[in-house]
Amino acid sequence: MMDELPPSARDDLPNARWLQTLSVLVLLAFSAVTGWVLIYGQDAQTAGILVGAWIGMATAASNFWFGSSSGGKRK
Repeated sequence: MMDELPPSARDDLPNARWLQTLSVLVLLAFSAVTGWVLIYGQDAQTAGILVGAWIGMATAASNFWFGSSSGGKRK
């Protein structure tokens, strides 16, 4: 994907590999905390908040995907 961008756009983007790695690490850490709370936690409110956070992230990711895939088609 980075090769498809013109050189000026490619220069403005931060290191994509570093951002991808950081994003994966954050998601893995959040997954581990969520798993621990859902399996071992005794607080239903905290579990509900974490499940709500996952739903919010999934909704945001879908909206971004739908918006970016249809945004280029509009002229």
